[in-house]
Amino acid sequence: MKGMAKIPALEDAIAALIDALAKGDTRAAAALVSDPARDTFKELSGPAFGAGPAQSIERLGFARIGFHYMMKLRFVAGGAKITWLLRWREEDGHWRVASIEDLSGKRSPWSDVPTLANMRRETTNNG
Repeated sequence: MKGMAKIPALEDAIAALIDALAKGDTRAAAALVSDPARDTFKELSGPAFGAGPAQSIERLGFARIGFHYMMKLRFVAGGAKITWLLRWREEDGHWRVASIEDLSGKRSPWSDVPTLANMRRETTNNG
């Protein structure tokens, strides 16, 4: 298996996002989020960073899937443990967060997919 090539501009954008979140600077972090994902970012970051900066941030994983770059980020803010799945993409020469999903409290990113959740329940109920 080949390793994934580093993309300096993407690594810089990720570092800037982590730095902004560590400082509780949601305005600087929002500048790294694309327009379609900005409402979701505001919805998720408001409660998380209303009490100030994150106490800790951990980059759990990073993967390239086709043209998508996915990152899993866990942080503690306001006493809550929060896990986000971020999809990055390059737009207009800048790397931006294209989508955000809150994975906090989920067993996996697939936990709330209705068909899969129903199948899991049926399997559990049938032995």
